[in-house]
Amino acid sequence: MQNWSLLRLLPFLIGDKIKDFNDPAWKLYLQLKELCENFCGQSFLKTNVPYIKDVLLPLYFQRRSEVLNESKHPYKPKHHFKNHFPEKMLQWGPLLHIWTMPYEQKHKMFKEVVRQSRNFINVEHTCATRHQLNLAYRSTGPLFPKGCIEIGPSVLNIGDH
Repeated sequence: MQNWSLLRLLPFLIGDKIKDFNDPAWKLYLQLKELCENFCGQSFLKTNVPYIKDVLLPLYFQRRSEVLNESKHPYKPKHHFKNHFPEKMLQWGPLLHIWTMPYEQKHKMFKEVVRQSRNFINVEHTCATRHQLNLAYRSTGPLFPKGCIEIGPSVLNIGDH
């Protein structure tokens, strides 16, 4: 999300500093931005998928190798995965709906548990216990029920009338 936000905001942040809009690096940025807009959008047209696969991706990788002088190793595995995104879009729909952010959030919680507890003996048990306690706490509902209203120093339940 951070990279996507940066790609979307960069023209507003540095647009007035760009002197040559035909610069290969700037054009590479624009192609990457267009790819990300297609891959990260809430929806897409199936008719755009062949354009992405056959035109945008090859041009992006060609320009990337020219700008970054990548002759030996054209791109890293994570860039290679972009080649498969158009097929996955057709199989699963918008890729934004299958992202891994919830798993990253869960992983972050476990890392925090280990860091805060400073218990490195039987880490799995500590994480599982804290996770279950967290789930139990969150499933108890709100701290203050909606059926109560405060009148002066006392609390009146709505159902008491």
